[in-house]
Formats: sequence, structure tokens, C-alpha cells
Amino acid sequence: MGRTKKSEQCRTVSKLFLENDIDLSLVSAGVTLYQSLAKAEERTRKRKDYVVKGIKFMFDSEDRKALLEVIKGDKDFWQAWVNQNKSFERTGLESDRPTIHRLNPDGNYEIGNIAVLPYGEHQQEHAKAVLIIDTDDCEIYSHKSLTKMAQSEGVKQSKVNAMSKAFREDDVFLQQKKKAKKKLADRNREFCEKQGIEYRPI
Repeated sequence: MGRTKKSEQCRTVSKLFLENDIDLSLVSAGVTLYQSLAKAEERTRKRKDYVVKGIKFMFDSEDRKALLEVIKGDKDFWQAWVNQNKSFERTGLESDRPTIHRLNPDGNYEIGNIAVLPYGEHQQEHAKAVLIIDTDDCEIYSHKSLTKMAQSEGVKQSKVNAMSKAFREDDVFLQQKKKAKKKLADRNREFCEKQGIEYRPI
């Protein structure tokens, strides 16, 4: 039976901990941090908003070396990560999963600018308000985040995921709630263009 990606990560972290005399009972926390660091490094290369702001990943580009840098270089961060990971394992809730939070949102991933936040709090911090204009009922609705909008309006998660990447780059988000006739859709598009708002009907 072939190894899974997660089992390979667990093997890598376990070996790293053995080689560097790190408590093996903390391997599960090491794996979640290993995964988060890899994703952070990828964001600095692939996310347009990160590239434009010049946000850098200042740890080693090799995942296992970056993990060791953080554990050895910021013991308070590592202890906070271990504690939050225990909460995550106890509840099993995604909102409790530990994440890397940059204290200065325009700063780099580096010692002194990273802290631990549970995923739920991290999402709330980065949430942007969403404006919904219902063109059929002539009503305006506002939601605290894209996820809250999706839950309220009955939008599928796959649609939310497709919208979220572009949404991060906008200050205002306008949605046409229901399918509109072409004439109405054209009018809405024209309105958005005049207001400098991106037009994206659900």
C-alpha cells in the first residue's frame, strides 16, 4: 500500500524531530505547522495580492528546514502552536485548527511577525463585508463576510470558492441575487461600471 501525502509528512517530521532531539509526542503539532508553512511559502509566490505587496517568506524554502527554523527560533510561537493544536485535536473543529498570523498584515513571514491564531478567528479578521442587491425585490442586504453571505443566500460552497480569489482584491463586492433578464442584467452591469464595482452575478 502506497504512502499518503500526510503519512509522508508525518514521517518527515518524525525524522526531523529525532535528529534534533525534539519531543516526539509533539509530532502532530509539527505536521500541522509543516503544512501551514508550506502553504504560506506558496502564497508568497502565487497569490497576486502577496506578490503586489512584496510579502516574502523569509524562512528556508525547504519545508523541513523552515519548520526547524520556526521551532528553534521562536519558542513562544511553537508553544502557542502546540497548545492550539491540542485544542484542534480535542474538538476536531476546523475553526480550532492553528494558523500562522502575520502581526503586520503587510509584513513578511518571519520571526517577530508571526503569531498563532485559530482558523476561525483568522477568517474573521480577514473577512470583508459583502453587499447584495436583489434586483427582483429591490432590496439591499449586507453580510459580514463572503461565507456568511453564502450561508444566508444559499450559495453552494463550490461557487464561494470560485468567487473568493477575485473577491480578496476588491473593496466592494456587488452580487445580483437572482438570474435576471438580459435587459436588466445589462443595466446592472452598466451601473457597476459607472460605480467602479466589479459585476459578478451569482
